[in-house]
Parts: sequence; structure tokens; C-alpha cells
Amino acid sequence: MGWRDALKSFTSGGATAGEPQDISTMTSDEPEPDWFVPRTDGTYVGGATDGRFRYLRFGLNGTVYLAAGPATAAEARALLGPVNSDPVVGPYTPAGRFTVQQRFERPIVFTVLAIGDPECRTFTTRVTTSGPARSGEYGYSFEPDAG
Repeated sequence: MGWRDALKSFTSGGATAGEPQDISTMTSDEPEPDWFVPRTDGTYVGGATDGRFRYLRFGLNGTVYLAAGPATAAEARALLGPVNSDPVVGPYTPAGRFTVQQRFERPIVFTVLAIGDPECRTFTTRVTTSGPARSGEYGYSFEPDAG
């Protein structure tokens, strides 16, 4: 066996280096992670137990907004969308992971650990911040938009 034959045996499908491979035939045993489908018709309220509420709002286009501080979800809605000039925003995935970031600030990473019901009215997430390095598990519950 020559060195070309040896290289062929190391590549998947027998193609030599530099030859294109057809990846459409590759399969995976793991299902596509698409279990996190948040509601987009309201606001999620939760976060740390420091007395400041955290609000999340998910959009149909795969965008999530975060606001912290206002006393009610109605007050937070002005901060939770594209009308905010300096939002804390990022993309979310159906796999339950999302990162939000304000301009010139460090990212905040969310990993959904559990969903409370099929309608996704509540969920538990691990939140990791790198500004001050902190991590914790927090619960969020859904509040629908009024009217």
C-alpha cells in the first residue's frame, strides 16, 4: 500500500485531501435540539433574588431582549425591543442557549435547564456573567401582554 492509499483510508468516504465530500449523506444519532420554544406574546419575569427583577422578551425573529430594574413588566416593555436606543440584546436558539450583550459591555450567557410546561410559561436557566464573574440558576415566569 502506497502513501496515497494510506491517506485515503484516513479520510471519511475514501476521498483524498482536497477533494470535495458530499456532507448531505452524513447522519447523526442525536436529534436536532429544538425543545426551547419561548412565548413571544409577553414578558418573562425572574432573575436574581437581589430585589431587582430581570425581564426577558423573545421575538419571532430569534432575538431576545433583557432589561433589569423596573418594578413591573409593563414598565420594562419600553426597554425590551428595538425602540430602545441601547438595548441588551442577542440571538436565542431552539436548543435553549442565548447570549445578550449591551454595546461595549461583557456578554451574559443563558442556558435553559428545564421548562415547566409544554406552553413554556416557566423555565429555569443558568445565567453566567463575566463582568463580575458570577453564575447561578434562576427561574422565569411568563406574563402575557395586556389586551
